[in-house]
Amino acid sequence: MKSDNNAVSCSVEGQVLVVNVLVEQLRDITVVQAMREGVIAAIEESQTKNVVIDLSNVKHIGSVAFLAFLAIRRQGNVDRIVLCNLSEFVQELFRMCKLIATGNGKSAPFEQTANRTDAIAMCLA
Repeated sequence: MKSDNNAVSCSVEGQVLVVNVLVEQLRDITVVQAMREGVIAAIEESQTKNVVIDLSNVKHIGSVAFLAFLAIRRQGNVDRIVLCNLSEFVQELFRMCKLIATGNGKSAPFEQTANRTDAIAMCLA
């Protein structure tokens, strides 16, 4: 399976959908909607239950993007979504919004790891 649009590139590795976000900024509503729609369509097409979202290209993120990530979580019908390759700035924003775990035992809608290889391994564990 190979699914692309201007905001994301998606492929399946084993039983894991891997999404590479292609844009540097997730602040424009049009770009964010394209990302959300592309990811949800790829989840439906691949019928995978685990998703890795690689944010290595993303340097800036706005509140509209957090809503899109939550929509992916809610509408995607998946077990796990693991974010990887977050810049320090983007990672801190996800933490401040309590969207990724901070190590205090509280649950969060997304998991996070340093790189794609570790993210795929988390999904397959």
